Amino acid sequence: MKKALYTIAIGASLLLTSCYSTVHTFGEGPQSGKIVKGKNQYLFWGLSPLKTTEPQKMAGGSDNFEATTKFTFVDQLISFITFGIYGQSTTEVQK
Repeated sequence: MKKALYTIAIGASLLLTSCYSTVHTFGEGPQSGKIVKGKNQYLFWGLSPLKTTEPQKMAGGSDNFEATTKFTFVDQLISFITFGIYGQSTTEVQK
């Protein structure tokens, strides 16, 4: 019985990642619907950033866009496999 509960808890934590998203709207919000994606990369549970995205540069100088930062299933899986030593998140900018 305990093994089944552990399996359900681990499965739920990997599949229910929607609470790990942040959305910021700049100016009037997205105008064209074009989406640009980038990855943020971290070491040691997020304490040491390797690469961070810059939404304003990803928007190409536009003042009206929406930036979403989230942990996708693949991002969570990579962090789980490496025990958090390496992790990443996804940034999407909609122009």
